[in-house]
Amino acid sequence: MLLSVSPQSTQSLQFSRNQRLFGVSLLLLMAVMMATIGCSSLNAGSTSTSKPLQPIAIAASLPPATVGSAYNAVISVSGGTGPYNFALRSGSFPPGLYINATTGTIAGNPIRSGSYAFLISVLDKNHTAEGVQKFAMTVGAHSMVAVAVSPASLNMASGSSHQFAAQISNSTNHGVTWWASAGKITSAGLFTAPAVNAATNVQIIATSKADLSKNAFVSVTVNAAAVVQPSSSLTMTSVSLPDATEGIPYSAGLRASGGTAPYQWKISSGSLPTGLAFNASQGSIIGIASQTGPFPITVQASDGAGASVARQFTISVAATAATGNFDGPAELPRVYIQSSLADTPAPGASHSVSTMAALQSALASAQCGDKVLLKAGTTFSGTVVLPAKNCDDNHWIVVRTDAPDSALPPEGTRVSPCYAGVASLPGRPSFKCSSTQNVLAKIVFMGTGSGPVVFADGANHYRLIGLEITRGTPKDTVFNLIINERGGAVDHIVLDRSWVHGTAQDETVRGLILTASTNFAVVDSFFSDFHCISMSGSCGDSQAIAGGLGDKTMGPYKIVNNFLEAGGENIIFGGGEATRTPEDIEIRRNHFFKPLIWMKGTPGFVGGRDGHAFIVKNHLEFKNAARILVDGNVMENTWGGFTQSGFSILITPKNQGGMCPLCVVHDVTIRNGTISHTGAGVQIGNGLSDSGALSLGAWNESLHDLIITHVNGKTYGGGGYLFQEANGNEVNPLHNIAISHVTAIGDDPPAAMLVLGNDIKHPLVGITWKNNIFSSPGPGIMTTGGGAANCAYPALGNGALGKLDRCFTNYEFSGNVLIGATGPWPANNHAPTNVAGVMFASAIHTLLSSFELLPVSPYSNQGTDGKNPGANVIAVQSAISGVVP
Repeated sequence: MLLSVSPQSTQSLQFSRNQRLFGVSLLLLMAVMMATIGCSSLNAGSTSTSKPLQPIAIAASLPPATVGSAYNAVISVSGGTGPYNFALRSGSFPPGLYINATTGTIAGNPIRSGSYAFLISVLDKNHTAEGVQKFAMTVGAHSMVAVAVSPASLNMASGSSHQFAAQISNSTNHGVTWWASAGKITSAGLFTAPAVNAATNVQIIATSKADLSKNAFVSVTVNAAAVVQPSSSLTMTSVSLPDATEGIPYSAGLRASGGTAPYQWKISSGSLPTGLAFNASQGSIIGIASQTGPFPITVQASDGAGASVARQFTISVAATAATGNFDGPAELPRVYIQSSLADTPAPGASHSVSTMAALQSALASAQCGDKVLLKAGTTFSGTVVLPAKNCDDNHWIVVRTDAPDSALPPEGTRVSPCYAGVASLPGRPSFKCSSTQNVLAKIVFMGTGSGPVVFADGANHYRLIGLEITRGTPKDTVFNLIINERGGAVDHIVLDRSWVHGTAQDETVRGLILTASTNFAVVDSFFSDFHCISMSGSCGDSQAIAGGLGDKTMGPYKIVNNFLEAGGENIIFGGGEATRTPEDIEIRRNHFFKPLIWMKGTPGFVGGRDGHAFIVKNHLEFKNAARILVDGNVMENTWGGFTQSGFSILITPKNQGGMCPLCVVHDVTIRNGTISHTGAGVQIGNGLSDSGALSLGAWNESLHDLIITHVNGKTYGGGGYLFQEANGNEVNPLHNIAISHVTAIGDDPPAAMLVLGNDIKHPLVGITWKNNIFSSPGPGIMTTGGGAANCAYPALGNGALGKLDRCFTNYEFSGNVLIGATGPWPANNHAPTNVAGVMFASAIHTLLSSFELLPVSPYSNQGTDGKNPGANVIAVQSAISGVVP
């Protein structure tokens, strides 16, 4: 099945088209009104058939709120016919809260204490039933969390230990996260000094779990001492792991002594909560948990002499208070895929194969629970079809290299081309190979169309491990390396530690197409060389992973800890024909990358065989998707020039070609990540397709704790904008968008902080911009075009304030630091003249730590929530640790 994703163009609103459509609609409306008047005159004196509205019962328990704390409550209704429409009839919500007109959810972050009363009305689908109810709620004042550590300074001997104590004020959560610049410190504050030969300064930081912006610092001087020789027997000294809290950065380290260093670690049974990652070489667990409950695991440590020791642990994850399954206005995924080896048991027989014929035969005869072992270093040419079998969660079929587990990276660690005998690829980050022995089994597609891995209709419970999946046949176009059988649906698939790639100068459209699939996980894998050739090529858009098309159920999906490279979009959902929307999508800890050698004019340029450049677009795009968590990702290098303006992320629902009237994007959370070296930052749009077709719209989007740097329109062929927010869909307008605690610094000077576009007659609701740090030279806000019909048309006056007032209603724009901004802006924002005035930790922005605010910064703790404006650098560092090896 050849699936194509049409090129898209969402960079400007087509107001002239909207005006023409409005004129036609007005004429039709007048005609209908005249016809109605005529018909009513024929029935003069007849009895009216209208009926009074039937009552709807409304109920809600609105708990007290606290300034600066996330709030979420739902209005419940009974009676009438859903779906319902919720609205504020009178009174006012606490500033910072809003109601979702579709779901009845009251959410946000209150910014002012006090008592509030308001009326909420509900109207049913057919406008035959209505309810009105008065509510009252209180918002309590925010108390500043404070952290103190005892002792504040200390002299210690090399290798000795000391117990530190932390005190938390103004919070019921007394937990802290400990960090040490050297040595080891436990979750309880027990510090073990490093072994040193001379006096060494060590910094210890205690960070409040209740408020990650609040820290206390300890200065420790470690003096030289005699070296203690390790015991001869291997012992695991760790006896427990600290508890975690959903949505809060977590770190823990396991320790062993004796034996022969270095140690290797693995989880031999059980699985970590979604969001946490295990480092096999360091024995550490880091990340941000997105599941709650107890998670028992067994950890094994092995030394260089082959000795091993194991111990059972349990990590208990508590729910974050008051947020439930929401991040700001966005609902998080309801389902997360468990994809560890322990979750995919294959207790049956093993079948070893070394030819394609033997591989297909083994798959045909394999029973649920069997393993099919492909000879490592062998090339299997052709197409392999994975047949449907009636398997279950306790009997998976594993298709993998026959190399031993010890030859592969440990589970939870990303594979690289090193394991296929390739030490490096031009223009890519260093692989840091410890060995280049080829231990993968290679499956090569030698034709045109799609292959070499095809899942038959009904295929289920397959795990693929240690495979190199690629194509041959130079100069031909290959569309999908991994695909379903035409018209088929698949369920419970895991792609694990595999290298999926095209060839350096040919057109390979995509690595994996996620159509008609459920419970599909892609973990610890490497995708490279997916691209289409401009001018002379036969395709126009390429992806490492694509989904969101078709008429069958899609999701949940898990895309975690992968290297993702593609010319078009590294990941896209939507962009073609669909009657369903993929739901519950987890995209975490991936490295999104485009080699700069694909940019024409750069040293070492690589394009198509005829010299034409590859078509480059974006890192991540959503045109049809719901309940998405994008967390802890690193996105590097993208540029414009091929129908795009170089945006890294696009959140733009699209009824592409009129083939997806049900397409929608809602409940999107993007957090704790970095974007760098791009032509533009993030585009949030909701417009017509090129054919003038409307989607169902976009709502409930939360973007926070992102660090965006080196946005440069000139260097990367883009607009140079940090953000774009535009609506061209007046039937289903954009609403409930929150952007907070983002640090976005463009190269001097960025073209604009924000590009706005919307019909001036229909301002948007539920829009929040707060506690960000942005480069914002001069006016700061540009228009997408369309003249005076656009709310951001500069000639309408009053600078940025006027544009915001015309484009939005009941919006919040406060607590922001707008570097270089001039002219009128909303109250409670700050405008330092230049970057130096912000007082970052360093003026050399090559490390994330340079974006910390110094304690003496005039903006320290000046956010509306009492925290530092901009991204929480510690949380971002924790979330992306190890994403780029």
